[in-house]
Amino acid sequence: MILEAELTGYQQLTRKNGRRIMKVKHLPSGLTMVQKGVPFNTDGPGAVKKILEELRTMASFQCKYLVAFYDARFDEFESSTLIYVEYMDKGSFDKIYRKVGPLGTQIVAKVALAVLEGMSYLYDVQGIVPRRVDIKPSNMMCNSRGDIKICDFVVSEELINSIPETFVSTSFYISPERIEGSPYTIKADVWSLGISLVELALGRFPFAECETEPEPDDEDFEVISPLTPVSTEGGDGHDFVAIDLVKRQQPTTTKTLAPTPPKRARRKKKTGVTLDGDETTMGIIELLQFIISAPSPRLSPENYFPKEAHGFVDGCLEKDPKDRPTPKELLGHDWIRMAGESNVDMKAWASGL
Repeated sequence: MILEAELTGYQQLTRKNGRRIMKVKHLPSGLTMVQKGVPFNTDGPGAVKKILEELRTMASFQCKYLVAFYDARFDEFESSTLIYVEYMDKGSFDKIYRKVGPLGTQIVAKVALAVLEGMSYLYDVQGIVPRRVDIKPSNMMCNSRGDIKICDFVVSEELINSIPETFVSTSFYISPERIEGSPYTIKADVWSLGISLVELALGRFPFAECETEPEPDDEDFEVISPLTPVSTEGGDGHDFVAIDLVKRQQPTTTKTLAPTPPKRARRKKKTGVTLDGDETTMGIIELLQFIISAPSPRLSPENYFPKEAHGFVDGCLEKDPKDRPTPKELLGHDWIRMAGESNVDMKAWASGL
């Protein structure tokens, strides 16, 4: 068990839902890790002990596409559970695209591949059921090696019933069948993946834009993000070479950086949630109803993205879950196969963030 006396170098990374997220160094192992304080709705010490045991089972997971879980302990002073996980120094992809703008086709494909591998491990190997894997850009992480991993998944019904809803799920990414209260399967998480990928590719939430621009450290960032256009400030200083996966005919041994589409200009700050291109302000309920009734988002401009990418995203965002593929089926998709064969240098790309 990780003890308070074994930790040093505390540095606050952000706050989410009123709880600090700290970067710390574990002296015995030399590991830099993240400490998250998570409130639990529990009924006594017996429930806390059971939850801690279930959290620690996550330490046995062996998958390079999941943020490593190290340990957990109960903090009596804070009345919360402290969770210790792998530190991903480049942060989450919602913050990344806010910094550099819409991500290039090949980067989005690499994200899709990594997230699908992580989802498949949780579903097929660990037997995790739907609702316990929270797919959204803020839970897709990157480090300076270019590794892409998913985080903030839970392993049991005890946990899903004990963690506050704002920690577990963000309603903007849930599937139409979940919004309607219908039965759902792992295909609901495929919808969340599709929405997330379109968001990374466009540099904005695909259904609507909230023109209030919370900073990444806002306490409500976890819940509201990321309904804002991206900034033209920042960037990595590289001139990227335009490469289209669909046009590559011969393999090459030369590693290349991925293309990045033009950045979107920052808009004036306003309040409210508005449809893209519409001045009508919508409440959360109206927005969720719009997600159910509106056509599914698509990648645009159409000629920028390869046909394989369009086919993949369109499949993820089928309104009828019967027509939506499973994560295992998507791993065999041509776009994902091409992503696995791509020689894009993710470490070089990450170094520019």
